[in-house]
Amino acid sequence: MIKLRTLILGVLVFLSLVGCFQADHQAEQDGVLFQDDFSEPGNDWGILNSEDGVIEYTRGGLRIFVRKPYTDLWTVAGKDFSNAEIQVQATLQNTVVNNSFGVICGYQNHNRFYMLLVSSDGYFGALKKNGENYSLIGQDQLKYNDGLLEKGSTYQLRAICKQGHLLLYVDGERLFDVQEVDDIQGKVGLIAGALSEPGVDILFDHFIVKEP
Repeated sequence: MIKLRTLILGVLVFLSLVGCFQADHQAEQDGVLFQDDFSEPGNDWGILNSEDGVIEYTRGGLRIFVRKPYTDLWTVAGKDFSNAEIQVQATLQNTVVNNSFGVICGYQNHNRFYMLLVSSDGYFGALKKNGENYSLIGQDQLKYNDGLLEKGSTYQLRAICKQGHLLLYVDGERLFDVQEVDDIQGKVGLIAGALSEPGVDILFDHFIVKEP
């Protein structure tokens, strides 16, 4: 994986269903704005079963399986947030490590959103999609951390999207804090992608949005 890891992919598939926002009063008191354990369908996550891949509820989580090379699949849910701390557990379901996966924030439509990404082979970065263009934020190429290779198959991701900054932590270790001057208000979501090798299979669970 070098530079953008050819992250400007040939095929992009997205799902976003705008619907009700469900969070109980106690959760709001605890600073939790939105949460989903994916134990049953709800909160209007988009699902998919096509030649490009699968997004489905299974095994107590939300699975993104990418069938085709050079393809990203993503799904968003919930309401708009101007500032958000997003926590989620991501588990690699197979041995395809030349992948990318992570969190979406500031989602306004399929042409404008932010991605905070890691890969099982050690790369990470923040990207912005604006129309057909992808751009890295705060760096000219994806950075590398060999410590990510030692994490095993499960990663605890914590992304912070707040006015002026995008931050990503993996298992408590901060990977980056980059500045972003544009508006980052929008929906939140999940994303996984394949490069030359198809079959990327990520199971997400314990999705929480809090006040940063």
